[in-house]
Amino acid sequence: MVTEGATSPAVDLPRGTVRVAGERDAPTTTVDHRQQAWYSVTAGIRLANSGCFVSSVVRCVVAALAVGLLFLAPVRADGQAGADSVTAWTARVQSGSLVDRANALRKIGAIPTPALPTETHRVLIAELNRLHQALQSGLPLGAPGEDAEVIGDYYMDLVGVVATLGTREAKLALVPAVAVSVGIAQDVAQLGDTAVAVLLPLLQRRNSDDAMVVLETLGHVWFWADSTGSPLSDRSRAQVLAALTTAATSGIHDDMLGMQGALMAVRDPGFLPLAQRVREFAATRGVLGHSTDYTMEHEVIPQLTTLAASRSTASLVKGFARMVTAVCGNDAAGRRKGACQSLTNDVAAASDHLANGRTIPARNGFESIGQTIDHAYADGAVTDAEHALLAGNVTMILKRLPP
Repeated sequence: MVTEGATSPAVDLPRGTVRVAGERDAPTTTVDHRQQAWYSVTAGIRLANSGCFVSSVVRCVVAALAVGLLFLAPVRADGQAGADSVTAWTARVQSGSLVDRANALRKIGAIPTPALPTETHRVLIAELNRLHQALQSGLPLGAPGEDAEVIGDYYMDLVGVVATLGTREAKLALVPAVAVSVGIAQDVAQLGDTAVAVLLPLLQRRNSDDAMVVLETLGHVWFWADSTGSPLSDRSRAQVLAALTTAATSGIHDDMLGMQGALMAVRDPGFLPLAQRVREFAATRGVLGHSTDYTMEHEVIPQLTTLAASRSTASLVKGFARMVTAVCGNDAAGRRKGACQSLTNDVAAASDHLANGRTIPARNGFESIGQTIDHAYADGAVTDAEHALLAGNVTMILKRLPP
């Protein structure tokens, strides 16, 4: 079971499980849990415009249809089921055979979420946690002889139903399932610091599916905190930024694909210079970088450029100060620590000049900051991607200030 503040080992999804990618709706600040979960479990049906992380297109279709049929189980004409029936179905999910659990789950899934009793919520979340614990431990999900494809379908169905619950407990249970769909990733992102703590270990294992999904989900975490005012600690922002800047120029194909999703999701103009650097880097990777190069040029960079143009100079400066805090927040030591101290102090001084209308001293201050960033890069105190991010933000600010 995933608890707040805990980390969760990476899991391999059951055979037959797919993660839907490719269609990325623009993030919204108002989220209807039922509608978002419906997108999560039906996006796979739009297979022609999406990619699957399995080699067989047939398997993608089978899994997608299994999830889509989840909501087609028969119910009474009034859309309700008797309390005794729900109780019986809930009991089967707890202790029945795999076939019994799957049949009971489909019947539960056909009932409107508000009509489900609290005990059914608890049982469904506990069952999903049980499956994830088994996956993390390398234990079989079903009894000997049970069809692996049926197990995969059951897992997908269970994720779909739990996603409709919309509670914090449900989101915690869904964290290891972010590979299932974009909608699940967006739901998990709402957990803020908890999401960051649980997602980061997935990157360390370097599983390609994990990398793409986690990077994109981290982008959603950053966006969700900014757009709703939800708390996200400086430590978590530092960890998110470190993950993104590391992936930006790693040369790993799946990292480049993950950065596409992350920078599309983040919707923070301060990331524009990083997107430009990712595009430059992808252009040097030949055919493996073509998708990232194209997406950055035609989708991500235009989006972030428009966002930057809509922000005031003061807003860009505030965003830059936050980037400096995030870059310097990962236990800076040695030359990096010295550079970070200088940057933090100089950004505060230049920001104060600007806030008080002293534009010439402010410009001089930001020009000096740019030089400090260049020197830090030359000394190895910041990475290529960090340099591009910070220096690019300074350039955006200087373009707003009079010469």
